[in-house]
Amino acid sequence: MRYRFFPLPSDIYFMTHVPIHLSIVNFLIVSIPAVLVSLLAAVIPSRIAARLDPIRLIRFGS
Repeated sequence: MRYRFFPLPSDIYFMTHVPIHLSIVNFLIVSIPAVLVSLLAAVIPSRIAARLDPIRLIRFGS
C-alpha cells in the first residue's frame, strides 16, 4: 500500500505494484523467535560437546 518495491506488469495484472505494509510488531514477532531458535541451535550442541572428554573419545571411540 505504502511501499512500491515490486513492480508488476500492468498488461497482465490489475495492480501495478505489490502492496506491502511493514509493521514493527510483525517484524518483531518473526525476528525475535528466529534469533532465539538460531541461538538455541548453536548453544545446545556446543554445550553437549563441551562436556565430552576429547582424549577419551579419541582413545576409545565413544
